[in-house]
Amino acid sequence: MQAMVAAMRRSPGRGGSMINISSAVADIVSENHAVYMGAKASLNHVTRAVANEYGHYGIRANIISPGLTVTPMLGDFLQPG
Repeated sequence: MQAMVAAMRRSPGRGGSMINISSAVADIVSENHAVYMGAKASLNHVTRAVANEYGHYGIRANIISPGLTVTPMLGDFLQPG
């Protein structure tokens, strides 16, 4: 992100757009996924900070957070009880 922001700032009057892919799990808590959830929550926070700090340079920072997708990683999360 630092390199992207630096490049965008060197383009006077142009700004730029940064899009980060996160996950809906950034806002929920589930057992055995603390590292993944923490990483996604951190990405969300840093993206919001970049948008806030560099918006006046015309730099936009956005997050796409898809909902849950059935994958092996989802494992027991979908199991009842």
